[in-house]
Amino acid sequence: MKLIEYLSKQLLKIFFGIFILLSNQLFSQVELTSEMMEEYAFRFSIDKDNNLNKEAQEKWISFIGENQFVGLAEIHRSTQKSIFTDAILDVLKGKGFDNFALEVGPNSADILSEFSNSDNFKGEIRTLNRQYGSRNKPPIIFVNKKQDAVFIQKAFDLEYNIWGLDQEFVYAPEMLLDRLYGLQENPTNSQKAYYEEAKKIIKKYRFRNKVRGTNLSCWYQSNQIINTCLDALGGTPEADKIISDLREIGISTVNRQQAKQVINRGLII
Repeated sequence: MKLIEYLSKQLLKIFFGIFILLSNQLFSQVELTSEMMEEYAFRFSIDKDNNLNKEAQEKWISFIGENQFVGLAEIHRSTQKSIFTDAILDVLKGKGFDNFALEVGPNSADILSEFSNSDNFKGEIRTLNRQYGSRNKPPIIFVNKKQDAVFIQKAFDLEYNIWGLDQEFVYAPEMLLDRLYGLQENPTNSQKAYYEEAKKIIKKYRFRNKVRGTNLSCWYQSNQIINTCLDALGGTPEADKIISDLREIGISTVNRQQAKQVINRGLII
């Protein structure tokens, strides 16, 4: 009996050892290399004016086919993606695309749209970032480089509808608070006081990751000074929309109505 018990234990050890080895092989990830993708890729060039060469245009027209939307994968801080976005907008317009959805908040998209008629769109973006942002912490995410300003301007020139499908960025509250206060036609003394107090505290902590151990976005939602100010500045649909979006910063949300509409011939970036 002792021999059988001993053999059973040994067999169990062998079984689990084989199982672990097989599991490691089964679930281990293989590093993706450019050589592995070569079979499924094609090379193309973009000229100094951000135009695709003729062969690339024909390829992309073929790829797009009759699809209702095209999505570009998120590549943070990539100037090449911005240049490609600028180039592909012309091709998509030729295929009947009219909607351009960005990973920004709806109020941020409205602000960008208001810049569309400016004679110095790049300057408007630069001024906005300097006023409300800092290095790599812009108020409107993914639209903080000069290459980004170029493709946004191209979208306006081609008369795309610009939509913001995401929540407002965590560094946007001061910008949105100023926008909210600007909607007040005749602010009372108390409204002005609430606004100035909220702006002061937001400005103090706006670029921190945490405030007194609390995540910045959660701190915004729970801060009494900020909430008192928001309560005081509401009352119109436009103001209430900004307030709602401010209170949802850090909460994963999607503008579902526009998300459904953008599927009808749209580019999502």
